[in-house]
Amino acid sequence: MARLFDAYIIADWTAAEGRKLGDTSLWLGVAKRDVRFRLYTETHNVATRAEGEALLASLLAEHRKRGDRVLVGFDFNFGFPAGTAARLKLTGNPWSAMWKFLASNVVDKPDNTNNRYQVAAKINRLMTDEAWPMWGAPANQAQRWLTTTKPPAGSGADIPEYRATQDAVRKGKLQPKSVWQMHGAGAVGGQTLIGIPAVRRLLV
Repeated sequence: MARLFDAYIIADWTAAEGRKLGDTSLWLGVAKRDVRFRLYTETHNVATRAEGEALLASLLAEHRKRGDRVLVGFDFNFGFPAGTAARLKLTGNPWSAMWKFLASNVVDKPDNTNNRYQVAAKINRLMTDEAWPMWGAPANQAQRWLTTTKPPAGSGADIPEYRATQDAVRKGKLQPKSVWQMHGAGAVGGQTLIGIPAVRRLLV
């Protein structure tokens, strides 16, 4: 059976602050053809997201020159629960409007310092003027519009906690985290906020 793709790149993204290698840093796994058209794998671990984005751009450019079809995967959400863009009063296609909003607000510096908690607080302020739906921050990042812990049950009852795909998955054994959770074990909210602008840049 012919493969659908000539190469596969999987990015284990990170929201880490500061340069870091090893656990909780950025990893790229690549499976591509050798000179005999057999798939082989290579792994890259880089210290910053800027380095990871540059490496991804380089890998994609290499495959583009070869005319390869490449599947690229990231371990964060590409979207938010239904109605998020409307609550933020964004115009146009909700999906692309959210990506544009994040690209305009997120600052992710070459040394990995970033403003993801400030952006989460801004999203809360614009959506509800309360400390929800986004939640979870270190104590030194907590403020009026972003708390360290999950808001009480019933807060933001009109805002879905999960995306439609996650609701479908949660009917089984898997229990994915909500994109609203910014901090804590398994949380993906921070990675989503800083990851989406990187993907948007790579698509240009």
